[in-house]
Amino acid sequence: MKKKRGNNEGTIVKRKDGLWMASISVGRDPTTGKLKRATFYGKTRQEAADRMARAMADLSRGVFVRSEKLTLGEWLDCWLKEYKKPKIRPITFDSYEMLIRCHIKPAVGHVALKDLRPEQLQWLYNEKLKAGLSARTVRYIHGY
Repeated sequence: MKKKRGNNEGTIVKRKDGLWMASISVGRDPTTGKLKRATFYGKTRQEAADRMARAMADLSRGVFVRSEKLTLGEWLDCWLKEYKKPKIRPITFDSYEMLIRCHIKPAVGHVALKDLRPEQLQWLYNEKLKAGLSARTVRYIHGY
């Protein structure tokens, strides 16, 4: 007899093509109220279970990010409002927001988080230095 998994333990099934698929609930869509799920794949059941376990641990710590659809600009907005705003002074928040809005988002904000490459960031730093920004400002941009 198969063992049934409990609530919030996720689902692991073998697909017809031989891959194992694991999925977990990651909350509800605020506009529609529908359940949102994250799906992970692996060649073995253990590989899929490991990926699901890592995602569940990230979810419980509050750092889970669905990177396949998230852009750098969206992540920076979330990071700034959810992680930094409660810990910094309002003037510092305004400074961070201005650098992200004026320098980072126009250049690489549209890039999907999973597709972001180091050479794209290096290009951003080089372009900002060529445009006349100080090395200190470019270091601040790098820090975000």
